[in-house]
Amino acid sequence: MRAHRGGGCRGQEEMTATASGTVTFLFTDLAGSAALFDRLGDDRAEQVRRSHFRLLREAVAESGGSEVKSLGDGLMVAFPSALAAVDAAVAVQRAVDRHNRRDPDHAAGVRVGLHVGEPIRDEDDYFGTAVIVARRLCDGAEAGHIVASKLVADLVGSRGDHEFVSLGELELKGLSRRVAACEVAWRPTQGRALPLPSALVTPDRAFLGRDGEMATLAQAWARVEGGGREIVLVAGEPGIGKTRLCAELASSAHAAGAPVLYGGCSEETVVPYQPFVEALRGLAREMPTQALRGHIETASSVLGRLVPELEEPARAPAPDGRADPETERYLLFEAVTELLGGLAAEQPALLVLDDLHWADPPTLLLLRHLLRTPRWRSMLVLGTYRDTELSRLHPLAAMLVELRRTRQAARLMLRGLDAGAVRALIASAAGHGVRADFADAIHRETEGNPFFVEETVRHLVESGLVFQREGRWAFDMPVEEMGIPEGVRDVIGRRLSRLSESCNTVLSHAAVLGRDFEFELLRRVCEFDDEELVAAVEEAADHQVIAERGNGYVFAHALIRQTLYEELSVARKQRLHLRAAKAIEAMHTRDLTRHIGAVALHFRQAGVAADALTAIDYAVRAADAARDLAAWEEAVDHLRAAIDMAADGLADPARVARLHERLGNLLIVTGLDHATGASHLERALEIDTKLGDEVRAAITHSRLGVDLVYMPTGIDVPRALRHLRAAEAVLAQGQDARPLAYTRMGIAFAALWALDGEAIPDTSEQALALARRLDDDRLLALTGAARAWALMTICRVDDASAALNEAWAIADRCGDTAAVFTVAWTGYAAQGMLLDDHSAAGEWTQRGLAHRALQGAAGQRRLLLELDAVRCLFSGDSAPARQMLGESSQLHYGQLEVFTELYLGDRDRPLDMLSVLIETRGASGDQWDALYYRQQRALVRRLRGDFVEAEAELLDVLGSTAQLPRLYARCQLALLAAAMGRGGQAHQHATAARALMAPGSDWRGLTGTVRRAEAVAVEAGGTPADTMFDEALDIMRRWRLPWAEAETLVLWGQALARRGQAEQARVRLVTALGIYAGLDAGAVWCEWARTEMAALA
Repeated sequence: MRAHRGGGCRGQEEMTATASGTVTFLFTDLAGSAALFDRLGDDRAEQVRRSHFRLLREAVAESGGSEVKSLGDGLMVAFPSALAAVDAAVAVQRAVDRHNRRDPDHAAGVRVGLHVGEPIRDEDDYFGTAVIVARRLCDGAEAGHIVASKLVADLVGSRGDHEFVSLGELELKGLSRRVAACEVAWRPTQGRALPLPSALVTPDRAFLGRDGEMATLAQAWARVEGGGREIVLVAGEPGIGKTRLCAELASSAHAAGAPVLYGGCSEETVVPYQPFVEALRGLAREMPTQALRGHIETASSVLGRLVPELEEPARAPAPDGRADPETERYLLFEAVTELLGGLAAEQPALLVLDDLHWADPPTLLLLRHLLRTPRWRSMLVLGTYRDTELSRLHPLAAMLVELRRTRQAARLMLRGLDAGAVRALIASAAGHGVRADFADAIHRETEGNPFFVEETVRHLVESGLVFQREGRWAFDMPVEEMGIPEGVRDVIGRRLSRLSESCNTVLSHAAVLGRDFEFELLRRVCEFDDEELVAAVEEAADHQVIAERGNGYVFAHALIRQTLYEELSVARKQRLHLRAAKAIEAMHTRDLTRHIGAVALHFRQAGVAADALTAIDYAVRAADAARDLAAWEEAVDHLRAAIDMAADGLADPARVARLHERLGNLLIVTGLDHATGASHLERALEIDTKLGDEVRAAITHSRLGVDLVYMPTGIDVPRALRHLRAAEAVLAQGQDARPLAYTRMGIAFAALWALDGEAIPDTSEQALALARRLDDDRLLALTGAARAWALMTICRVDDASAALNEAWAIADRCGDTAAVFTVAWTGYAAQGMLLDDHSAAGEWTQRGLAHRALQGAAGQRRLLLELDAVRCLFSGDSAPARQMLGESSQLHYGQLEVFTELYLGDRDRPLDMLSVLIETRGASGDQWDALYYRQQRALVRRLRGDFVEAEAELLDVLGSTAQLPRLYARCQLALLAAAMGRGGQAHQHATAARALMAPGSDWRGLTGTVRRAEAVAVEAGGTPADTMFDEALDIMRRWRLPWAEAETLVLWGQALARRGQAEQARVRLVTALGIYAGLDAGAVWCEWARTEMAALA
C-alpha cells in the first residue's frame, strides 16, 4: 500500500530525509470498529471513521510525523524523534477525546502503540522488528490508551513533561522475546484559561440581599457541570442588579477555571448578532489559533463573515456561490453552535447575554437555534432583560412564551432589596452602621433598587448633606428635609450637575456615540484639545460616571447615557451624529465594512444635517452587510430607512425603484412579510412603468404574479394573472428564458387554484418542460409541485405521487426555501390529506420542518405547524390544535380555527366561519379552497338535517371541471340522496364516484369513503350492505380515520334501524358515541348521533 500524501503530512522527499537510520513508529487503531458499524449502520459509521482519520492526520501533521500508510482502521506513521512521536500520540488521544465529548452519540476509542528502531526500508514502506513491535503494542492497548516500548521512554527521558507508567515485560504475538513496555499517561485538554470579560468584573462594593437568587444560579451551574445545559433569564427594572447578579456567578465560575463569555445588546443596533459578535471576538482574541481549530469541526469560514478575527482559524475557503437565504442563515447558526459547543465540550462554560430587551431579531433567532440543538451541552446561558420595556409584540416576548411552553428556560425576576438589605448596603458604603430612619427613608424613595440606592447615597455625600464627622457619616437636618431625589433620572441629573461644564459637554458627545465608545472617536467628535479632553474624561471616571473597558470607555449604567442623550436638543443631536458618522468613516477606511452599520445609523440620525444621498448610500451598504450575515431583519430596517430618506425626491426615480424592488424581494424571499413585500414591488413596478423600462417592469410583474400564487395564505388569482400575462407578453419576446419559465410556473399555479380544468394539465406540463430545458433545480422543484397538484386534480394519483417524490428529491438537494416549503405542503395535501392518509401528511410536514432550509423561515414554519395541527385533529389528537389556538391569534391560514370549531365546537359557529372562508377564497379566485370549504359546509348541513341546502351546495361543486372535487361531492351526494329516500340517485352518485378512481391506483384511505358511499347507496336500494360497511370500516381503521369511522357507524346504525334491527343499530350508535366522546367531539356530531339513538326508542 502506498503512502498517503494528504492531510498535511509531508511528502516522500522529506520522509526519505528524516526517516533514514533510527525511526520511531506510531500505530493507531480504531477500537471496536465492528461494533461501531453494527450500532450506527454502515453510512454513519463510515462518516465517524473518516472523521477520526482526519483528527489523527491533523495531530500527526502538527507533530511533524510522516504518514506511511493507512491500515483500514488506523495509521502507520514514522517520526524522526521519539519525543515527537509521543507528542503526536498524546495529541491524537486528546483530539479524539474532544470529538467524543462534543458528539457522545458517535464516540469511538483509539489505541496507540510506539516503538523505535532501525527498520528495513523499501521505497515508501518500512519492514522489520521495529515495525512489528510498534504494531503489536498497538494491538494490545486498550481504547484510549498509549503503550510504548521502554526504549521510547528512555529516549524521551524528562523532555516534554510526559509521564510513563511501567507495564513490565509484555509477551507479543510473533516475537520470541518479551518487550519491556510502559503506558504514556495523558490528560484531556483543559484549555487555556480565558480572562474574565471586563463587563463582568465585579465592582469593589458590597453585593447583598440576593442569597436566594444566587442559590438558583448556583444550582443551574451545578447541573451544567454535570453535563446539562441551562438557560436562565434574569428580568427586572433598570438598575435592579441584573448584570451584577450575573457577574457574581461569572466571577465564581471563572475562579473555578470555567471559560466565561460576555456579549451585550445596545439600544441602537449597529452590528447584527451584536452580543454573539462581542462574545466571539473575546474568544478569538484570547484563544490560540490551534485551539480554535479544534472547536470548528466542519471548516466554517462563514464565521469570518460574523467575526473577521475568526477567519484565520476556519479551515475551508468560503464557497464561491451563495446559498438561498435560509440556508445561509442555517450555516452561520450551525457554525456558531459548533464553536460554542466545542468550547463547552472541553469544560462547562458560561455565556452571558446582557440587555436582551434591545436584541435584534437575528440575535434572538440565533439564540433559539442554539437552544434547539440537542448536541449543545455543558453550557449555562444567562440572559438579562428589562421586563418593563417588553410589549406583547416585542420579539423577545414571543420567544419567552415559547421558552416557557417548552420549559427550556428558567425565569428569575429581581425585585427591590428589602429594608434590611438596603440598610446593610448603605452601611457597607459608609464603613459603619447607619441610622435606621436614614436607611429606611432611602429604602422608601428607591423601593430597594440597588442602583438608585447607590446613586442617592452618592448624591447626598457629594452635595454635603451627608458628611464625615469623627470618621462616621453625619447630617445636621432631619432626614425628611434632605430632599432625597424622587426618581433615578433626577438623582443622575443632580449628580451630573456637580461635574464641570467641560466634563458634561464631553459626556454629552460620548452619549451620542453609544454606551461604549473609543477615546479616539470621542476625540474626533469633540472640539476640545487633547489636554482638555483627557481632563474631562478623567473627571468623569473619577466620579464613576464612566469606566475603562478594553481600549475605550463605557458608561457606568445605561440610564446615565440615556439621561445625557435626552437632554440634547434635536439640532445638537443631529450635528453630533453627523460628526460621529464622518469620524468613523475617517478612522476605519481600511475596514469600513465592519463599521458600516454604525456609519449608516449616525448618518440616518443626523437627519437634515446630513447629505441625503450619502445617507441613502450608507443605508444600502449596511443592508448588504447585514444580508451577508443572514441578518435579514436588519437588512430590511436599513432598506426601509433608505426609502424613507429618498421620499423627499432628491434620489433618482430609477434608484428609488430599485430600493423598493430590493426590499420587496427580501421580504418575500425570506418569508418575513409577503404582503408588505408585494406592496414594495408594486411601487417599483409603478416607477419602472413611468420610466418606460419594459423589461424591468415585466420581471417585476412576474415576481408579483408568482408571489400571489406561491403561499397558500396570500393567493389572489385575478391579480396574479394580470401580472403574469403582462410579464409573459414581454418576456416571451426576450432572449432570457429563465424569467419566462418562472412566469409560466406562476400561470400553472394560477390555473390550479382557479380550477381551470382545461388549462391545468397543459400549463403545468409546459412549465415543467421549460424548467427541464433550463436545468434549474429550484424551478424544477417548484414546477414539479405544480405538476403533482395538476395530476391530482384529474385523479392520476400514482403519477402525482411520482412527480411529488421527484420534486422533493430536487428540493432537498438544492435546499431552496421556497422549493422545500412548496413541495412539503403540496405533499401534505396531495399525498396526504386529499387521500385520507394522515400519516403521510404528517411525514411531509415533518420533512419540511426538519429541513435546514426552513430553520429560520418563520412564516413557512408557522403554516406547516398549523397544517400539522389540522392533520392531528383529523387523526383524533386535538391537543396540538388547542395549544396553537391558545398561544396565538395570528394564524396564517384559517383552516385550523374553522376545523377546530367544526369538529370540537358548538352547533352554529362552523357554518358562519365556513361561509366567511368561502366568500374570501372565492373573491381571491382560489376556487380549489372555496369548493373544499363548500363541501365542508354541505357536510355540516347534512348532519343538521338541512338536506336541500346541502344538496344545492354539492350540485354546484359538480359543475367544476376538476375531477377530484367532483369525486368528493359524489360521495356526499350519495349519502344525501339516501337520506332523502332517493335510492336510484344514491346509486348513480356512488357509481360515478367509483368511476373517477383509476383502477389499480393507490387511493389510500379515500377508498373507505367511496366504499361507504356504495354501502349507503345499496342500502337505499333495499339491499343489506353489512359486508360493504364492514369493508369501509376496515379501511378507515387501517388508515386511522376515527372521525370517518364514527360517521360510518352512525350511517350503518341508520340503515339497520330502517331494516328494523334496533338492537344491532343501537350497538353501532353506542360505539360511535364512544368514539366521539374519546375525540371530545363538538355538538354537531354528538347531537346527530344522539338524535339517531333517540329515534330507536
